[in-house]
Amino acid sequence: MIDSTVNDLAYQLQISPLAFGKKILVLQESLAKQQSDLKANPNQFELKQTIEKNKQQLAECLAIVRWLESPES
Repeated sequence: MIDSTVNDLAYQLQISPLAFGKKILVLQESLAKQQSDLKANPNQFELKQTIEKNKQQLAECLAIVRWLESPES
């Protein structure tokens, strides 16, 4: 993650935790559907790229939540 992405995600979480949580849920739901679609049609290169991008976004969001919302913070 680059610093601006970290700062942007941290800001989003602090401004609206509920909206940030919804963003995570939407990413998870999208990934589940995309992975199901890919299983049915495994030769979709663009879908594979979209899945990887969404996995990265989800990982970044979850990392910010762990960082800012963990009991040790």
